[in-house]
This record gives sequence, structure tokens and C-alpha cells, in this order.
Amino acid sequence: MLSYIIELLGTPCDRDRFFAYVRACTAEGSPGYRLVSDSYNVSKDAHHGQFRDSGERYFDHAKAVALIMMVYLRIREPNALAAGLTHDCPEDCKRFPVSRIRQELGNEVAYRVDWGNKRRFDHIPSKEERLRRYHMSLLFDAPREVAEWKLPDRLHNILTLWLWTPEEIARKVRETEDFYLPLAEKHGILIHELEEALAALKRGEHLLPPPPNGRQLVQS
Repeated sequence: MLSYIIELLGTPCDRDRFFAYVRACTAEGSPGYRLVSDSYNVSKDAHHGQFRDSGERYFDHAKAVALIMMVYLRIREPNALAAGLTHDCPEDCKRFPVSRIRQELGNEVAYRVDWGNKRRFDHIPSKEERLRRYHMSLLFDAPREVAEWKLPDRLHNILTLWLWTPEEIARKVRETEDFYLPLAEKHGILIHELEEALAALKRGEHLLPPPPNGRQLVQS
């Protein structure tokens, strides 16, 4: 239920709370626990000082994606959670290309993260064509392990459009309906939650309140 996700994301989650959830997935001190801990640190370092278009800290988005995976979808596999935490690093942090993710977190995490890296299509001159190829690749070629973080990523994205114009929101809704709902249906992940969030956006509603530490509070 989307209401559970809204409640989860609306509850402050510091490092201690986050790793209490991690300990329910893998034993503290185990290789899997260390991988998630290392990924948390990599993501926090990579996104330091970065804010999203929504006004929130970039790292808070990465953490939200991992929370949806871990707490709501019950995905416990450490490589999956590591990919969720670091999924935006190669695309948005020049210091953390896929090669560095591979070096620090291993081949499997880098493989999953690279599937969602739009920079794979930088050789295509047209921005519109780059996005089309990227989305088609996700829909038709990406394995389930990628959908496990990409769909929580998209759900959190459409829940956090507080600063977007109506035109920008409408474009994001169309993109989600065209590519991400079919991806959700293909893998049976977050179908109804995405549909509910999209319906709210079409009504002009934001189901998730903006964070108190968001940049929009400074601007207002």
C-alpha cells in the first residue's frame, strides 16, 4: 500500500534507524552488512552538498530508495541494497564513475548501477533520442535486479515533485505511464503504488509532504 510507503518516508531516518533495518536483513559484521555500510558511506560522500530538483538532499533520495526496497519490498540481498544506495553516483557525481563503484563495491553492484546510468547513451547527439533509448533499454533488456531499484527510484521521484511546474509534472507522468508502468507490470513490482501516485499527481496532489531540511524552505 502506498500509504505505508508515505508513512515510512515521512518518518525521520538517521543512520542508526537505517542500520536497524539493515540488521533485519543481514547480521551486523557480516560481509553483506559491510557492503551495505560501505555503499551508504560512498553515497553520502558522493552526494555531499548536492540537492535534487525537488529541493531535498540527494543522499536522502538514495536512502529513500533503499528503504522502499528493504522495508516495503522486503528485498534483503546486500548487492541489491548497495545498488539502491549508489544508483545515482555515476550519473551525477563525476568523482564516482562506474569504474570506482566497481573498485569499491564490487562487480555485481557496478553491473546493476550501470544499467540505470544515462551516461551510457551520451554518444547519441539528440537528448530526446538518448532518453528514448535509455527507457527502451530498461523496459526490454534490463534484468529484474535492475527493476528492483529502478522502480522504487521512479516511485520516489514522482512523490517528490514539489517544486515542478504543472507542465513538467505532466511530462513526468507521461514518461512513467509509457515506460515505468510497463516495467512494473513486467516484473510485478510496485504496480499499484505507481498507479496511485500518478492518479494523485493528475489531481494536483502531492501525497508526500516536503522535507523540513529541503532547499525549498530556504527559497520560500
